Amino acid sequence: MKIPSRASLLHIDWLAANMQPGQTVAVDARVLGLSTARLLSEALAARDIVLRTDIDLLDEVWSGRPGLPANPVFEHAAPFADTSRAAKLAATRETMAQLGANAHFISTLDDIAWLFNLRGSDVNFNPIFLAHALLTPQSATLFVREEKMPAEVRERLRADGVELAPYEDAEDALALLGTDTVLLLDPRRITAGMRASVGSGARVVEAVN
Repeated sequence: MKIPSRASLLHIDWLAANMQPGQTVAVDARVLGLSTARLLSEALAARDIVLRTDIDLLDEVWSGRPGLPANPVFEHAAPFADTSRAAKLAATRETMAQLGANAHFISTLDDIAWLFNLRGSDVNFNPIFLAHALLTPQSATLFVREEKMPAEVRERLRADGVELAPYEDAEDALALLGTDTVLLLDPRRITAGMRASVGSGARVVEAVN
């Protein structure tokens, strides 16, 4: 089913029309956007079709599946970046405060590249790299594979108050958020799997930008 644009829902309508009541649609929650998951679940439930997001069927049949890329990350510095990393982080924290949030989780790769003034080559023809980020008023954590970060980039990130953590630790970090956390999320920019990882005590504020 060809999807003509990011805003198109034709594939969801097609699934709902062609599946039979009692059947199951399976999608790995780690690669399914939260807003899309909600639309899909609603459309399928209306026809008594089950949506499962707890399995990765491709992993069962894809032998030799490649791992995550290990291409190095580099800085996007002045004069190409006209705003410093510290200033961008401060502006983001100001917006968080205006929305009543004391934590913000980011998964969109272009947003992360912009916010941290970093670039990579993990996706063909795009200067982005695989990462997640968790921002609070006092800290910023970039979840990225350690071997991707040259020592000099690490040092400059640390100077701006940015700590590094393994890419795989992002879900655990969300799960550990406590009852004093008000977490800002954009449902169009986070996967259903990441949303499900958020600790039950944390309160979630959704905002669409």
